[in-house]
Amino acid sequence: MLWTFVDRYLRCAKGGQLSRPTGRVLLAVAALWIGTADAQSQGLNEVDGISVRHLQVTRFKSRTFTLRTPFSSAVVGSPEIADVLPISDRVLYLQGKKAGTTNVSVFGIDKKLIGVLDIDVMPDTQTIAERIRTDTGGRRIRVSSSHEQIVLSGEAGNSVEAEHAVEIAKSISPDTPVINLMRVAPSQQVLLKVRFLEASRSAERDVGVNLYSANKAGTSGINTGGSLANSYTAPGLPLLKTIASLSGASGASPFVTAIGSIGNVDVLISALEAKGLVRELAEPDLVALSGDTASFLAGGEVPIPVVQPSSGSTPTITVDYKQFGIQLTFQPTVLANGIINLRLTPSVSELDYANAIQNQGFLIPALKKREARTTIELRDGQTFAIAGLLQSEGLRNISQVPWIGSVPVLGSLFRSSAYQQKETDLVVIVTPHLIAPIVPEQRVASPLDSHLPSNDVDFFLLGQTEVPKKYTEFVTSGGGMAGPYGHIVPLN
Repeated sequence: MLWTFVDRYLRCAKGGQLSRPTGRVLLAVAALWIGTADAQSQGLNEVDGISVRHLQVTRFKSRTFTLRTPFSSAVVGSPEIADVLPISDRVLYLQGKKAGTTNVSVFGIDKKLIGVLDIDVMPDTQTIAERIRTDTGGRRIRVSSSHEQIVLSGEAGNSVEAEHAVEIAKSISPDTPVINLMRVAPSQQVLLKVRFLEASRSAERDVGVNLYSANKAGTSGINTGGSLANSYTAPGLPLLKTIASLSGASGASPFVTAIGSIGNVDVLISALEAKGLVRELAEPDLVALSGDTASFLAGGEVPIPVVQPSSGSTPTITVDYKQFGIQLTFQPTVLANGIINLRLTPSVSELDYANAIQNQGFLIPALKKREARTTIELRDGQTFAIAGLLQSEGLRNISQVPWIGSVPVLGSLFRSSAYQQKETDLVVIVTPHLIAPIVPEQRVASPLDSHLPSNDVDFFLLGQTEVPKKYTEFVTSGGGMAGPYGHIVPLN
């Protein structure tokens, strides 16, 4: 449009259609228009007759700037932010060193100020954005800079992606603060089902042959065999009372049979066989938000006295509480591909008074603890056994009379044999589920929804503490409903 106006002016002037005053005015307007357009194309502003231009330079990168008039020198306001190197009398070389703002004053040949460059050194946001897209796949994460800070905005697929994006920005620009304004995609909740399975088996057998002899008064005597050798406590006690005091390791009294007497010697056989099976089962369930940490404890705390030194003669005793029971701590993270990353610490502990200690008159029990710490990745509904322990203890013991007990066949009358075997199996199984809350019109069933407290007839006459419920709050008629009783959590 500008050059069209000039062209028309020249044609009119050549044809004699313009007067000299009018032509001069039009030329002045054209010159002013051309200068303004050129200044706008260069990003220049006139301040007190001095041109000012705003430039953006990426940190650790360079840029050149060409001036319309020759200059003699250029002075940088903050050399730690940017470097300026004159290439010629019209070209300046600018390099960003540190995020921030500064200016460059340009002086002409007559040492007068002819222009000012406002330089804004910015972090390399383009490199950060490309690195985030390459490493995390976050296509919706935006990177910008504001007030010497890196700003991360947009939406991240999950908390791991957001955390990784922040780490990338800090690694590329370690000296620049990073502002996290990202939104995380709609949160997901994880239900973790943990099963503690422990089976303890024990078996014990004791067989002993005992020979007992005493004088007529019963004031002295001897016996052989391991089972009765330790039971004879004082002379004069009847033999049957001595035998009745015997007990096995499991607390059961051994079976004792008197075979008969050989002269003044009584022959007895003691036998004990005990078997035991103990099963422990715990199934804690816990719900946590993706990226958050949840903990669970079903047990208690035992007070432990702690002696603190003091300046006086009497020490100060404080109490420290130690937790015991079934504990579960886990942190789930739902990844973009549907995999659930789990950091979990399940543990089972109990008080052990067999290994307790005495301290300042206090009985302090020990703690038996079985714990696992691990990180696994599973999909919704998959199951993994994260820990397993098989412990086996065996004991075989023979007590005999020296030399005689080693004689074949005959030596069995002078020895006692004991056998003990104990096995413990422990397995920890975890199963994660992606869950969502129920809709407002639904209700979660409780353990009390399927039964009602019994009345006097049911309790005193029939011996029932509770009776099955014939109806629910959702059904007004039609008894005997086999509906959803107990804890029910709907899964996706």
